[in-house]
Amino acid sequence: MMDVAAKVDALFAEYNRPDTPGCAIGVGLDGELVFTRGYGQANLEHSIPNGPEIAYDIASESKQLTAACIALLIEEGLIQLTDPLSRFVSDVPNADEITIDHLVHHTSGLPDYWDRIEAEGREEDVSDRDSSLHYALSFDRLDFKPGQACRYSNTGYLLLAVIVEKITSMSFSEYLTQAVLAPLGMNDTVVYDNPKMIIPRRASAYVKKDDGKFELKVYWDYTAYGDGNIYSTVEDLFRWDQNLYNNRLGKGQFLDIMHTFGRLRDGTLCKYAFGMDAGEFCPDNWRGEPIFAHGGSNAGFESALFRIPSRRFCVIQLCNTRDPKFKPKVFDIADAFLAG
Repeated sequence: MMDVAAKVDALFAEYNRPDTPGCAIGVGLDGELVFTRGYGQANLEHSIPNGPEIAYDIASESKQLTAACIALLIEEGLIQLTDPLSRFVSDVPNADEITIDHLVHHTSGLPDYWDRIEAEGREEDVSDRDSSLHYALSFDRLDFKPGQACRYSNTGYLLLAVIVEKITSMSFSEYLTQAVLAPLGMNDTVVYDNPKMIIPRRASAYVKKDDGKFELKVYWDYTAYGDGNIYSTVEDLFRWDQNLYNNRLGKGQFLDIMHTFGRLRDGTLCKYAFGMDAGEFCPDNWRGEPIFAHGGSNAGFESALFRIPSRRFCVIQLCNTRDPKFKPKVFDIADAFLAG
């Protein structure tokens, strides 16, 4: 293990310093969290180091937890994959043609509201879920006919959170906590739906300036959810990973639902399950072995959950600055542990 640890340490040497942000890393193997490390600082002002107990914005990695809520409601018989969006939200173009299945698997044709926000530089025009929905649904037409293509869309998962609230008569945060987080002991995972909320051990986000120094990534109080905005830790996400082998949620069909891929109108497989990507938007294998993976980025945060189910192996990587070199490192970590 010492040799493996040295290899992983070398991967993050650039950020293994007291004057930089960095990442928290966790590696799971055969049911145990066998390796944890923190590189750099969770908070540069107070010299608080990164580590497995620190809470990070996991951004789009949140989609697995949103999808889990939908899977549980399907299992309860309260909704079906074939239900039209118009059952829950009426003021969406083509809502009769778009189904829950389309939303889950990114086959709805709904334009990605984040693409538009960033293209128009309108970040500060959206703050909470309602303003995000208003902006997300102010489009003239779909990008394509529902079921015709598989194209990543945050809008779909924003709407899935609306469906959860409509069906349960609870806030998304309340239902997620009651149905998923509490049963799994994910006590340090929260939905950031209130800009005034206190999140214990929350990391700050940073961006590197042209001179190589870091400054706080000051972001507006964005509290929309469903597509992202969940804070979690390495330790909690390992609990989530383990439940994908030994399920403690629902009535027995939960894992089958979670691992259901999408299909297009012509029968083509969309290799994206319930918030878990098996090769549609990310690589589909590690050294020939199938993987599930999902990443996320928001403000100065970057996350990745990388799983090789056949090895019962996972890498959890949560960072409080963004660097294009981070995400490929999950493959390097897998090499260090599994390839010798």
